[in-house]
Amino acid sequence: MVEKKHYSLLTRVGVAFAAVVTLGLVSMISSVIIADSAEGDSYAINLAGSLRMQSYRIVALLQRKEQPSTVKQAINDFEQRLSNPILQHVVSSQLDQQVNVSYREVVNRWQSLKPQLLDNFTKDIDFVHLQQVDKFVNEINELVKHIEVASETKIYTLRAIQVVTLFLTLLVIFIAMYNLHARLMVPLKELVQTASVIRDGGFNQRSSYQSADELGLLSNTFNQMLDHLTQLNSELEKRVEQKTATLQRTNRVLETLYETSRWLNDFPQEFQTSIIRCLKRLQQLTELKRISVCLKLDDSEPFNQILSSDQIKRPPFCQFPDCEGCKERREIQGDLKQSQLMSLDIKNQVGKYGELLIENEINTPITDWQLQLLQAFADMVATACNHNQFIEQKARLAMMSERAVIARELHDSLAQSLSYQKLQVARLRKLLQSEANTDVLEKTINEVQQGLNAAYRHLRELLSTFRLKIDAPGLEQALKGTVEEFQQQTHIRLHLDYRLQQFRLTAHEEIHCLQIAREALLNAIRHSNAAEITLSIHETENEQVELSILDDGIGIDLNVDKPNHYGLIIIQERVNSLKGTLTIRRCESDGTEVKVEFTPQQLVNNQTQIRGLV
Repeated sequence: MVEKKHYSLLTRVGVAFAAVVTLGLVSMISSVIIADSAEGDSYAINLAGSLRMQSYRIVALLQRKEQPSTVKQAINDFEQRLSNPILQHVVSSQLDQQVNVSYREVVNRWQSLKPQLLDNFTKDIDFVHLQQVDKFVNEINELVKHIEVASETKIYTLRAIQVVTLFLTLLVIFIAMYNLHARLMVPLKELVQTASVIRDGGFNQRSSYQSADELGLLSNTFNQMLDHLTQLNSELEKRVEQKTATLQRTNRVLETLYETSRWLNDFPQEFQTSIIRCLKRLQQLTELKRISVCLKLDDSEPFNQILSSDQIKRPPFCQFPDCEGCKERREIQGDLKQSQLMSLDIKNQVGKYGELLIENEINTPITDWQLQLLQAFADMVATACNHNQFIEQKARLAMMSERAVIARELHDSLAQSLSYQKLQVARLRKLLQSEANTDVLEKTINEVQQGLNAAYRHLRELLSTFRLKIDAPGLEQALKGTVEEFQQQTHIRLHLDYRLQQFRLTAHEEIHCLQIAREALLNAIRHSNAAEITLSIHETENEQVELSILDDGIGIDLNVDKPNHYGLIIIQERVNSLKGTLTIRRCESDGTEVKVEFTPQQLVNNQTQIRGLV
């Protein structure tokens, strides 16, 4: 099969332009040639026509018996006309041979007729000669006719050539315009429309023009570019979807870690429930089969807390109490043979608290983000365990410290009072044995009675102090409650000036400040005989907390060694626990001020951190 040739648009336009130029040249060249060949035809026709008139003139001269010289002149004139170069050239240049034949016949006839005409100078021309002249004239007419026909043929040929070239030129122009429209305008318009659709985001649009020309190549290249852009756009969309899914997953991971941190740290009393909730959240996010936690919060063996994401009880693979055997085994047997098990240590720099067990389907490896999330969860559980242990240890230390304070307060107050009363009872027994007088016995009994009453009162105060707890949120509300409580028990005006804004006290510091304030207020109400007492707490310029109780009473007796006066000793013990200073002074305008200054633990921690950074 012969392969069909394809021509480019430039070739087609060049061929059409060359055809138009060629047809124009053909028309012009043919016109020049025909015009050149027709040059002299009119003169030759006129000259040939004049031969007829000259023939009749010669006959007329002969009939009138003109002078021989005149007749010869006419004959010579005829011969000159017959042998004229222009006439001979026209006759010889004619393509039609009939013109040459007619001319030769005329010449031959003239050669035969001339002698006869010369012989008739002296006698009349007869009828026979006239007939020969008529035949000669007819031959001249034939010559003229053939020359005219030949000339008209040239004109007809030129006209035909002009018409044909004009028609062919119009045909070539029509074909060229059609090709330009079909192969240039229509494809170009389609490409422009396709480009407009693509500009609006329609990457599925394609050009339907297929050809081997330049626009066909442009269309194919355009479609290939669109295919590449579509593929690239699809890949970008997939990458965007993947990035979006990754970001959404990362967001869920961060949200899960935040919730995990909040559940583990904000609710230490619900630690087990919080871990189960976190395990369920992790299982939903990672889509793993089961996640379990084995915790050992003390030095006991084996693990004492085993929690799972799908149930509160131990997971099916657990072989408690054979924890060591479970740690050595990674492939699950029995009904769990379609699963595999891996573990992550729950540990930090302090120690190891257990293991995080991840159960997953075989041939389904754990991805990096799942492993990172699980490792972060294990670290958070280790931190929470360490934090809970620290809180428990701190609570135990606080309880032991408070017990020590209570023991000192009991020893310094109630125990000494009871010891004093024991001595009084021994003295009273000796007085009874020595049969002392009634006044001495009565005085001793009164002292014992007063001591017992004071010891009982102090016992009630200690019980009230030991039962004290801060229910309100913060020290300010607790001090307000204390002032309101004491205000109901006395007619003295009590005021609270709370200006502690910069520092946040620990629970230990708040308890000591509250106890010091209660003890100082109680002493002032009982012994100062004041009309007004002001309790104030604020920050000082040297970044300390100052707690003061100021009254306008009779002033304090700084002798603290008198019987049943243990309040200042208890206050001193509390101040020592705060690592502060206690100042008790009498005011110049009567009254007493009890002032406690100490550095809060928050400021101490901040200063330690700053020194560590430096």
